[in-house]
Amino acid sequence: RYWAIQTGATREMFELNRGAINDCDVVTTDNWAPNSVENHQYVLANGFRLVYSFQTSPSQNDWVSIYMR
Repeated sequence: RYWAIQTGATREMFELNRGAINDCDVVTTDNWAPNSVENHQYVLANGFRLVYSFQTSPSQNDWVSIYMR
């Protein structure tokens, strides 16, 4: 089961995504998202650990992080 936290969502969409995290094995986040710090903290608080991050462009803030249980 996989889930990616999306960017550009309404508050209600974020809450639906967060509810789905409890059923996931893998979560990815984009560091350039406006809520990336909040997403990172939420994922870690729900039993995931960071397993890999990679930069997707030369931009300093353009990173994707992958978390697993």
